[in-house]
Amino acid sequence: VLRSAGRAPRDDAMHLMQTAETAFERATTASPWLGRAWLRLGMTRWYLGNPQGALAALRQAIRWAPNSRDAARRLGQYALTIGVFDDARQAADRLKALEPHDPSGWFLEALACAAAGQRAPAEQGYRILIEKFPTFYPGLWNLAELLRQQGRAEEAQPFYEAYVRVAPEPDVTARQAVEGRLAEPQGPSSLDSPQALGTTPSEGEPTQAKVRVEGSNSP
Repeated sequence: VLRSAGRAPRDDAMHLMQTAETAFERATTASPWLGRAWLRLGMTRWYLGNPQGALAALRQAIRWAPNSRDAARRLGQYALTIGVFDDARQAADRLKALEPHDPSGWFLEALACAAAGQRAPAEQGYRILIEKFPTFYPGLWNLAELLRQQGRAEEAQPFYEAYVRVAPEPDVTARQAVEGRLAEPQGPSSLDSPQALGTTPSEGEPTQAKVRVEGSNSP
């Protein structure tokens, strides 16, 4: 049903998703241990504009399927989008445990700190991320921007340069920084990219804001 909804006209898609929500609610009531059903319920509720209901379902998905990477990623992405930072950090911790060789958990943790206005923990998180995954260009970009927005352009410079070296299509701001033509900071960047956390939203799904990345180049 979720795949069909992505191809249907908007009204038909909403009807399909409402039907799916009912089916998943029945499944989780009859068999509450079905983590995959809770996951699908959370995704469906998110599509239907019920973010709190989506988070509640995803918490249950993790309760019954604690090794579900998809549930942890979805919870992290959705929680970050609506500013529920405790859930985002818990999802980050789970991803770090489940995927120690993937940057997603460390990236999510730093993003949550930055979105909560905790600049020092965010900076530390980005630095740890880059130390572990030096070619993960979303982390290079976000650390450079975080430093620049604090008036620390000289400290930001090497991270812009590293970003330009490894990103497949470097942002014009980074190119200007490397060439010494960058103007004063204009505030946080805001290119949404849930792909950085390994998820792809359905058509019409909100995505996380305040993140300037083009994707993940993690192994």
